[in-house]
Amino acid sequence: MMKKPQNILRSQRGSVAVEFALISPFMFVILFSIIEVGGAWYQKQMMVSASREGARFCSLFDEKSEQDVETFVRNILNQSGFPNDPDIDISGADAPSGDLVTVRISCSYQFSILGAFIPDVSDFFELSAATVMRHE
Repeated sequence: MMKKPQNILRSQRGSVAVEFALISPFMFVILFSIIEVGGAWYQKQMMVSASREGARFCSLFDEKSEQDVETFVRNILNQSGFPNDPDIDISGADAPSGDLVTVRISCSYQFSILGAFIPDVSDFFELSAATVMRHE
C-alpha cells in the first residue's frame, strides 16, 4: 500500500530542527572566526597606517626627537580607536638628511570570542608593522 503525500511530509516534520541543531555550532564558529580575523586585520591596518605616518612625520620635519614621533604615532592610534597599548620603536629620528628612519609598532591581539569556543586557540596573537623612509 502506498503512503499518501501528506504522511510523508508529517514523518519529516522535525528534521529541519535536528539538522539546524547539528550544523549551527559549526556555522557560529565560522562566523565568529570571520569576525575575529576581521578585527585583527583592522588592527594590523591601523598599525601599518600609524607607522607610515610616523615615519613620514619624522622624515619631513627636522629636529624631531624619538619622543615626538612616538607621541605623534600614539595620537594617531588613539584617534582611530586602537584598543591596545602598543610597543613603539623609533630609530634614526635625529639622523642627518639621506639616512633612514624606522618606525616599528607591535602589540598583542587577544582572541576574545574564539578562545571560549576552541580551547586550543592561543589567547594572544602578535601583530607588528614597520615602515622605513629616508630623511629628506
